Amino acid sequence: MVFLCWARPSPQEQKACINKSGAFNYDAKFRGATAKPLSCLQEDKELSKDGFLLNHARVLVGSSLETFEKGKSALQTWRHFGLDWAFVDSKTPIQNGVKFCVCLKEFLPWMMMPLQVVYVNDKRKANKAMVSFGFGSGTLQGHLLAGEERFSIELDENNQVWYERKIDQSLEANQRERKSWVARAQAAPSQRLRSELRGRERAGSREPRLRAAWVARAQVARCLGRASPGETQALGLASPGETQACLGLSWARAT
Repeated sequence: MVFLCWARPSPQEQKACINKSGAFNYDAKFRGATAKPLSCLQEDKELSKDGFLLNHARVLVGSSLETFEKGKSALQTWRHFGLDWAFVDSKTPIQNGVKFCVCLKEFLPWMMMPLQVVYVNDKRKANKAMVSFGFGSGTLQGHLLAGEERFSIELDENNQVWYERKIDQSLEANQRERKSWVARAQAAPSQRLRSELRGRERAGSREPRLRAAWVARAQVARCLGRASPGETQALGLASPGETQACLGLSWARAT
């Protein structure tokens, strides 16, 4: 079962997709896995045995509590999916149990991918400057993959703000041809949020269309593991010193 739509999906069409999607399409024992530290998941033999792949990205996006709050607000209103070819209804509340659709269009038609929020973490450590916000969502019946994705933002003890994306997912052999497309779709929210936060610091420094072209290029390059620090810097997202090794945590099985 795949949910398709020839035009940009309306709220009614997204609701119909969610109503038809049913339950999660991956095992309950893996529910909430992306909330665990990366090291734990890398050592989890059950995940690898079941064919799950870890995809984890962690990037420095700035400093100060103000930048953290902007990043948190962006996540809470789904601005990391604010793309011409991918979006989530910005009114969707980020609460445990809420179902939503990620709407994507590579060419034609639009595809609606149903998910459900499985946990929300909003933490502030006592007597420390560290604060963080994040949430994880799991795939439902009708999603092309089976697994979980987490987005989070954190202000650490050094007053640095980190954006993190974790995905756990796996592709079966008969779905490998979709791999590059899926990778691009997964990388886009990270690029979108980083662009927004860094762009605010350098407002007006680049003409929007030129910036969009670089974003598209870097998204594809990064998905293929070929994005250079120079390309990232050209986006106005980060300096070479701020560009950190990509982490990314993901597991899913193609359905």
